[in-house]
Amino acid sequence: FLKFHFAQCGYELNSPKICTIRLGREIIPGLRGYGLEKICRHLDIEIEDRHRADGDAAATVKLFHHLLKCDTNKYTQTMLKHGSKEQFLPPNVAASQIKNIPALPGVYYFHDKKGKAIYVGKARNLNKRVNSHFSNNKANKQKQEFLKKIYSVSFQETATELMAFILESCEIRKLWPEQNRSQKRFEPSFGLYYYVDGNGYLRLFIEKKKKNLKCLYSFNLLNEGYNLLRELIHRFALCPRLCFIQKSDPAVQVICNSMESDQCKGACEKLESPDEYNRRVLDCFQYLENELPTFALIENGFTKNEKSCILMEKGKFYGMGYLTEANNIHALEDIKNRLTPYNENDYIRGIIYKYAEKFPYKKVNLGNEFFKESTKVFS
Repeated sequence: FLKFHFAQCGYELNSPKICTIRLGREIIPGLRGYGLEKICRHLDIEIEDRHRADGDAAATVKLFHHLLKCDTNKYTQTMLKHGSKEQFLPPNVAASQIKNIPALPGVYYFHDKKGKAIYVGKARNLNKRVNSHFSNNKANKQKQEFLKKIYSVSFQETATELMAFILESCEIRKLWPEQNRSQKRFEPSFGLYYYVDGNGYLRLFIEKKKKNLKCLYSFNLLNEGYNLLRELIHRFALCPRLCFIQKSDPAVQVICNSMESDQCKGACEKLESPDEYNRRVLDCFQYLENELPTFALIENGFTKNEKSCILMEKGKFYGMGYLTEANNIHALEDIKNRLTPYNENDYIRGIIYKYAEKFPYKKVNLGNEFFKESTKVFS
């Protein structure tokens, strides 16, 4: 308020700042609260015209004078030192918490009074990024209200920035923090499934993902699934009616569109036996198995003998973690057992594929040849 009106008159107000809440905690420990009303009531300081500029300012001056008289350990001078984090930290966050944050990649969490995460962010440098939230202190009401809600800060370190990106996305969708805006939209998941109908034909169909039913392939966009299904119909000469792409009224005789172009062999009209048709459907299953890539992004870990690992299994993000030279890796399951599984989404898949394309030398295809010489990852 003061800065704004000084600026209107052509002046720049740039004075040291001090927080009576933080100062009060140091000088008069043990009180139930350190907000202006609570601490003034404890010290018998009368506040006239509460929540108005004049009344609150006058009471704050009296409070500050009282704190100065009681400040035998010179906390005020410490807080006013150049470069002190006390100058800009939120009133309810201890400076010791911020000092302990490392300059490493990772994810940080801002918690409210009850310990609930209200904001989750990623960083290449955790210490620098967390401090930037407080040092770039805008005077607008939204930013001030946000800072008041923060009571503690925690973090998770990651070995790479990419792992921080992935972990942030997973944590936002898991914790649903109120102050995060992006990545909180609902994304329905769909799957490509199959069943055997009463005539013995294998039939492919797309449906919302079911917990107890394993799908051949999963995707977040329905359009993505139908595009894949149409590609499979064309590649393996499957019947669009048996795949629910072409729908018709059973009471009305409609010739399959693909039969007219000789794409469909007539399974929908029982002109092709279930065995012949199902053979091509099984070829389709094998194609999906081979085409969907299984690979790992391998980079340095936290120590010399450790490697970070992000695993994609059959085109889907499985999880991430760390491998060491002591790990005996002879099969894909040996890697999976050492990683933390996470829920995947389009955003995560996208950044992993983009990263693998940008840094192909970090991508390791997990075929049989890899497991024969898996120690080369640590060379």
